Amino acid sequence: MDQITTSDDPVIRRAKFRDLTAMEWGGELVHFRRLYRDIYQSSIKGNSILWLAETSTAGIVGQLFVQLRSMRIDLADGYNRAYIFGFRVKKNFQKRGVGSIILETSEADLRTNGYHYVTLNVSKTNIDALKYYQHRGYVVIGKDPGIWSYYNHLGEFKRVNDPGWCLEKQLV
Repeated sequence: MDQITTSDDPVIRRAKFRDLTAMEWGGELVHFRRLYRDIYQSSIKGNSILWLAETSTAGIVGQLFVQLRSMRIDLADGYNRAYIFGFRVKKNFQKRGVGSIILETSEADLRTNGYHYVTLNVSKTNIDALKYYQHRGYVVIGKDPGIWSYYNHLGEFKRVNDPGWCLEKQLV
């Protein structure tokens, strides 16, 4: 695993309600406010997990969401297969091991809870992320149309079209 090169090592933990505003990263991700709230509500019901990387000086520097149950059982069936999404690390904390720690923590938690596979999608244009996941044992299992939607913080409907690759990793 890559090592953090600062004395302010991040703590990896599950998100709490009070973290939702900080997850917007000073307004950079404010458009996801409603989405974050919905994912948090899903976590209360046991359908998802929100992982955060937090430092004592910079606050939240990384986040990764895990969907445990989905209507698309090919991504997350609630028993054997889970789906990772919303994985990001603040720019000045990238390539310092923060992402690896969050990813490894989420995979270990899934493994402990009996999950055998984890899936995720990566944009076809994000070659660095594809290489990152492949280096960590993920294999491409197909294409993903990358079409999804959400309501932004102003209540406006937003449609995303970002074709990608679907990857999978066996956890056991």
